[in-house]
Amino acid sequence: DWSSDVCSSDLMHIGLLVLIIGSGIASAITTESQMPIREGETLSYSQHLRYSEIVFTDTSHPDHDREITIPESLFKKGGHISDPQLPFDIRIDRQFTNAQLIVKTGQVPGFSDDITQGVGKNLDVKPLPIFVRDDLRNNTTLVVSLFDKEKQSLLGAWLLSLDLPNPQTIPDSSFMLSLRPQRFYNEFSLTLLDFKHDLYPGTDIPKNFSSNVRILNPDSGEDRTHLIYMNHPLRMDGKTYYQASYADENTISIFQVVDNPLWQLPYIACSLITVGMTYLFLAHFITFLRKRSQHA
Repeated sequence: DWSSDVCSSDLMHIGLLVLIIGSGIASAITTESQMPIREGETLSYSQHLRYSEIVFTDTSHPDHDREITIPESLFKKGGHISDPQLPFDIRIDRQFTNAQLIVKTGQVPGFSDDITQGVGKNLDVKPLPIFVRDDLRNNTTLVVSLFDKEKQSLLGAWLLSLDLPNPQTIPDSSFMLSLRPQRFYNEFSLTLLDFKHDLYPGTDIPKNFSSNVRILNPDSGEDRTHLIYMNHPLRMDGKTYYQASYADENTISIFQVVDNPLWQLPYIACSLITVGMTYLFLAHFITFLRKRSQHA
């Protein structure tokens, strides 16, 4: 009847709204990162594909290092940055979304002439066009100055770049300074036990990529292995690890890590639509049977 049609139609419309609105929200809050991991290596974090962070590493503790990070969303604004955990303030002097580092030659003036500390004293910066393709990485590069909070004095200027992954020392302190891709840490760790790249016989055409990983979570006591391969990801703590690529002659496996808090919404939406369509079908089918029996 009319009421059943309205009820089933409402369910289907609600399901469509959940699917459309949920997809829009999910696209805004979903985080994608990558985890390149070498055979035998253990990692508990993945790295953002585009965003970076300034890292101050405190090496004063004998058993472990302590890290204080400045996210790109903060240093992109430029100016001065102060953190209560650090004994110095930061000033962002220059920043390049993409740049090439070159060795200084002669006395030609360059962007890094004011650098007084670290390896950047012997390097110069050549700005490059910004890459927009997912398979190309922008080499974020910064020139930063540090100021001692107590003495209110300039400690020097450093060149930071994703092409300079090794931390640089800060004189007269226990801190080291670097720039790296933004990290997302997990409560568990993954160890790559074995990576296989199978080809079709007699060709160079990939047949299968697979990674056998060990999952270890000391807090929950979980210790197991899992095989990640095409269309068979690993789901842990709301994150999904897909087999994406490989590197370094099949010794490094690269996982695409997707963190989507709303991953269940499409299932809920499809369930609502299915219930609405089923209810509509049954209502019309029962009406048909009743009319048939009346004319029999």
